[in-house]
Amino acid sequence: MTVLEYAYDSKWIIAKSGDGQTNSKIQFWIIKNDYEAEPTVEVVKSNVLGPLDFESFSHELVSRKIELNLKKID
Repeated sequence: MTVLEYAYDSKWIIAKSGDGQTNSKIQFWIIKNDYEAEPTVEVVKSNVLGPLDFESFSHELVSRKIELNLKKID
């Protein structure tokens, strides 16, 4: 899987990944990006939501009030 699009701010990272060949294996991710202390691998993993389909991803963005727009990686 390759990250195709992403966006971030001080609280969240969002990403769209795929196989780079077709649109049939597209997945979306939401990752918490604000921690009180230096995060460990376990803490980061526990704050990753995904893989998600587009509908679930869109729902989570709204419910968590995440106002980011994915941007293609050049």
